Amino acid sequence: MQAMLLGELRARWLLLVLCLFVGSGFAQTADTQQINDLRQKAFAAELEGEHSEAGDFFARLCKEDPEDSRWFLRASDNYGKAGRFNDAVRILMQGRKQFSDVPELGVMLCKTFHLKAESMQRDGVFDDNVLAYYENAAQVAKELLELNAVHLEALLGLAQAEFALGQLDAAEATAGRAIAAHPGAPGGHIIVGRIHLKRFIDAKTNLNQAGDRAANRAELAKEVQRLRALADGAFESANAADPGRAYPLVALGDIAAWMGEYEAAFAEYRKAMSIDPQAPIKHDWLRQNTDVDLRVTLYDSVRESYLQTTDPSAQAIATVDWYRALARFDKGNWREAASLFESTLEPLPEIADSYYYLLQSVYWSGDEAACMQYSLAFARKNRTRFADLARNDLRCLAILRIMAKKSFESEKFEDSRDLNHVMAFASQSAADWNNYAFLCRKTGKFEEAFLGYQMALSDEPNSPQLMNDAAVILQHDLKGEENLAEARKLYEQAIAVAEKMLAEGDLSEEEKARTEKALSDAKLNLAEMVGG
Repeated sequence: MQAMLLGELRARWLLLVLCLFVGSGFAQTADTQQINDLRQKAFAAELEGEHSEAGDFFARLCKEDPEDSRWFLRASDNYGKAGRFNDAVRILMQGRKQFSDVPELGVMLCKTFHLKAESMQRDGVFDDNVLAYYENAAQVAKELLELNAVHLEALLGLAQAEFALGQLDAAEATAGRAIAAHPGAPGGHIIVGRIHLKRFIDAKTNLNQAGDRAANRAELAKEVQRLRALADGAFESANAADPGRAYPLVALGDIAAWMGEYEAAFAEYRKAMSIDPQAPIKHDWLRQNTDVDLRVTLYDSVRESYLQTTDPSAQAIATVDWYRALARFDKGNWREAASLFESTLEPLPEIADSYYYLLQSVYWSGDEAACMQYSLAFARKNRTRFADLARNDLRCLAILRIMAKKSFESEKFEDSRDLNHVMAFASQSAADWNNYAFLCRKTGKFEEAFLGYQMALSDEPNSPQLMNDAAVILQHDLKGEENLAEARKLYEQAIAVAEKMLAEGDLSEEEKARTEKALSDAKLNLAEMVGG
């Protein structure tokens, strides 16, 4: 009996172990499948350029598969590309605690602090928070260097942070350590070049401000030449280390431009853009200081050269074509300009200014229908930018008024409204805001109509007609106790102002008729309100 009981207990124990084993096996399979699914989704999102979504998937992998440091790196990289720097920092801080022996996490953290600071500066922020991010980058780099004194990325990260913090001597020394340890790498030479470039620009600015009769002019000129030679030498070394990098050539062009050596600058920019058409060339400077025929030749030759490179980017080609179009626009080759601008709309959707040049190019080419199409597209894509560009461009404003009038005459009131909105932003005049407000009411945009009348009143605060029209919106279209009370005040104010203007008698016949009409309308509307 005891043997049977022992045998039964053993069997039950074995069954329990088997159940646990099988259960564990199924759980393992489910976990593995879940991780594989997350990996597929994460890499797919990354491949599609959906970096925010990819970052979230990789962050989930950090929790589901926490023994793999790659997920922390990829999550932070994608968060950084999506501009979610705080999330990137959080993931990397977690990763560094868990993987103290993976220096790549520290390198990525250092880079992320740099990216965050640079992003803030691009947004116009230059405060202690920016400095704090650079200081954080420097601290992380120093921690990496304690483990490996010649770690290239750490040396470069530290030097960049010191440069951003204005510690030029320290940055030069750190970059020098990078060059000594890694003479074939371009990064150290580039940072040294940037340091000497800043010093050169400061010295050149001092020389320019000193004047021809300055006692120390010769000494200042000598210092400019010395610093120019140092900057040139550093960027030439960077170019020798990596001939496929555009930035050193851009910098050499900038130095030549500062010295007034425009042909030399032109040549360096051409070489840089032939490598990377999206290199940070000062195209506005080229536009202002270079003959338009030279720019046409430059951008055409850049395109031809770039097409000979390995695997040219469609977006980079579109960038060259955009500047080819702009050069032809400046030359007055309207049809060619229009064709090139049109070809860049899809690959470069972020350049809203394309519509500004395009609508004018097609108009002067004689295609008013296309002009209407692109005018409306720009007005609806970025009306404030449209207004900023058109404000001091009488030709563009004239085209815009023609398109707005044609829309109104064709009873396309929504189109006319949107174009008038741009004109109102551009002129800030009561007349244009009045037109916009009228069209808003006509198209059922009552709140926008009232705001339009308010903007008109800010330009002409003593206009009884505008007061009356604004009150009409409140009375009939934006009903409510507060709005009705405000409407009554506006009618009373319109009546008082109109009566005063007529009593003073200093009005032209046209102004008198308009004021009398406003007075009559306001009295009738107020009587209707009181009677109601």
